[in-house]
Amino acid sequence: MRSPVPESPQRIFEIEVRGKRGIGWCKSMPDRTLTNHVGSPIILVNQGKLGAMTAFTVRVSDETASKLDQIAEKLDRSRSYMAAEAIEAFVEQQEWQLAEIAAGLAEADRGEFASDEDVARVIGKYVKSARQS
Repeated sequence: MRSPVPESPQRIFEIEVRGKRGIGWCKSMPDRTLTNHVGSPIILVNQGKLGAMTAFTVRVSDETASKLDQIAEKLDRSRSYMAAEAIEAFVEQQEWQLAEIAAGLAEADRGEFASDEDVARVIGKYVKSARQS
C-alpha cells in the first residue's frame, strides 16, 4: 500500500502510522519531530535508524488496566504507549536510585560520614519545627 502523499524531490521518509483510529500516512524530513493534532511530539524521524524494541506481556489487575485505558484515552495515546512510558520511567528511577545507593556505600567504605554534630544539627532543625507547629 502506497502513501497518498505526493512525491517530492527532497529526501523524505515515508511513514505508515498505525494507531487506534486506523492507518494513516505522513512524510517527513530526517531529524524532524512529528507531532499529533495538538502539537505533542510523536516520533523523531532519525533516518530509519530506530532502536531495537522488545515486546512482552505484563499482567496487571483489571482496575489498573482500566485506569491505564482512561489515562491513555485522555492523552490520545495507546495503552501500549502508556505502559511503555511507565516502564521506562520506572527503570530510569530505579537506575538512579541504585547508583545513588552505590555512591553512598562507596562513601561509607571510604569512611566519609557526617559528624555527630552535623547529624544533631539536622535533626534539631526538624524537631524544633515540629514542636513549634
